[in-house]
Amino acid sequence: MKALPVIRGTGRILALDTIRGIAILMVILHHAGPEMIPNQPQVDGASGFAFWALKNLGWTGVDLFFVLSGYLIGGLLLSELDRHGRIGCGRFWLRRGLKIWPSYFALLAVLAGIEATRWIDLASPGSAANDLLVHGLFLQNYLDRGVNGPTWSLAVEEHFYLLLPLLLLVVGRGGGAAGAGLARYHAFFALSLAGGMGLRVWHVLVNDGPEVNDFMLSHFRFDSLILGVALQFYRRRFPGQARLLARRYWWLLLPVAVGLLLPSISFSRNDALMFGPGFTGLAIGYAILIGLALEFLDSRLGDGAALRPVARMGCWSYNIYLWHYFVPFVVPGYWQLQSAVGSLDAPAPLVLTLQALIYVAVSVTLGAVMTRWVEVPFLRLRDRWAPARGVRSQRAASVAAAAAANRVVPETTS
Repeated sequence: MKALPVIRGTGRILALDTIRGIAILMVILHHAGPEMIPNQPQVDGASGFAFWALKNLGWTGVDLFFVLSGYLIGGLLLSELDRHGRIGCGRFWLRRGLKIWPSYFALLAVLAGIEATRWIDLASPGSAANDLLVHGLFLQNYLDRGVNGPTWSLAVEEHFYLLLPLLLLVVGRGGGAAGAGLARYHAFFALSLAGGMGLRVWHVLVNDGPEVNDFMLSHFRFDSLILGVALQFYRRRFPGQARLLARRYWWLLLPVAVGLLLPSISFSRNDALMFGPGFTGLAIGYAILIGLALEFLDSRLGDGAALRPVARMGCWSYNIYLWHYFVPFVVPGYWQLQSAVGSLDAPAPLVLTLQALIYVAVSVTLGAVMTRWVEVPFLRLRDRWAPARGVRSQRAASVAAAAAANRVVPETTS
């Protein structure tokens, strides 16, 4: 499979970080309502329709993150199966934890300190301990739904990270992703997708529709993540066919993907149709778009310079996602600035555009700062304490080769 362009000096794939950047912009725009932007003007006509259509579509940014996360994590685990015939679950879980936990607990600590969401009930030691345990074990999407904004999706992903290595060990037993029988993988992906949609449809029929925030429950969302794993598997197993399919039939795949996303403009996550088959349609649509982006970004956009600002946001997307929902609470002067802009004597579409840009800019800046001062230091510690499997042996081989050649090898941070 042809190598994709990377962001210079980082080794990160430009296409994937661009997708992350688009996803986080969608999520921010979805939350760009009165609770985040005071004095928000009412916009009518074509501009109002465009704004609300994009705002409604924005909630599917989480679904895009789910599919992309499955694709990326699936790549890590399938690569390990290919190379070693097994998965080091403990190392994988620790590395994932050191990626997710520091920024997450930093956010919860700040929210507790400023009492922004009152997620810790300090009425008694027992209630405080209960709330700490719920959030510490990422159970808030089941036991404390609606609190602390976007952290519900982190709980979904954490539960998925626990299960996926074990599932792949079962499915890939006997030789890893490259050696195991295709039939087992076909069955695993088909049953996962059909089972996920079937479970939601059954839930809707039994309960006469989903309850509010049922979309947060992990067992209703795993199929979106598994579809990302399936995309990774088939692109790895059949690279030539995947490339040919995208190159020859993009004109058909693209409108199909867009068509699967369009219902989200009119239906919320709590709508029975969207909750049932709609989530599956979203996951398929985004899987198609990710596959097309991975095939076309390198050839159709040159070096991708125009998309590098969006890709840079993708590098910071985890912390942007965590903090954007709490900007009014944690950024001094933000509320006053937005109130002043909302009071400007200017056309409503212009005022709303300025307010949305301020919200995006502040969210991105805050996410970049927290990435720099929280996430990155812990990632460096992670790579020191629990390097990816094979890194130590590769370093040892490099040192041995250097000694044999009587030269010095500088230390690396890989």
